[in-house]
Amino acid sequence: MRDEQEIYNLVLNIANQDKRIEAVLLNGSRANPNVPKDDFQDYDIVFVTNFIEDIISDTNYHKKFGDILIMQKPNEFRNKTEYNCFAYLMQFQDLTRIDLRLIKPEFLEDYLDDAFSKVLLDKKNKYLDYNFERSSLYETKQLSEDEINKILNEIYWVSTYVVKGIARNDIIYSEFMISNPIKNAFIKLLKQKILIDFLR
Repeated sequence: MRDEQEIYNLVLNIANQDKRIEAVLLNGSRANPNVPKDDFQDYDIVFVTNFIEDIISDTNYHKKFGDILIMQKPNEFRNKTEYNCFAYLMQFQDLTRIDLRLIKPEFLEDYLDDAFSKVLLDKKNKYLDYNFERSSLYETKQLSEDEINKILNEIYWVSTYVVKGIARNDIIYSEFMISNPIKNAFIKLLKQKILIDFLR
């Protein structure tokens, strides 16, 4: 597995040599100074560019970053010719993973929904506002008694679906209801319990 500095050097070298790329941003956990580093963190990289269509027309573009094990291009659609954002989700043979997004400058606000962002390269000195920490996006907000009661009601209500599924011998349906709406509601309650205990 390549080390962190090796990846940053590679990404910045590619961007510096390409006049179509205006800036490079780092998002996600690697941009969060409070997260302990480990080998399994992805590199969430953004190339800011007005030339998405030109870049992705090179079907070998992803090979600049290393030997691919498996890759996804979730924004790619047949016959689509214009993109405001295009992603390469790349898992490499050395177990490094880079999630690269190409985003047009005027659409950065639409696609940057991360809590943390760090500017790695800014060729035009116009992207410094994208050095930010918005940790509040991850913080649990205390709910009112009415809001908590609605969550409890959701658990009781959906539990009737679980029973119905069992009665019909539809175990997959019942398991889905437990693992999705009930589990999600229960996690919300657990977060509130932890927050209430912390604030006491």
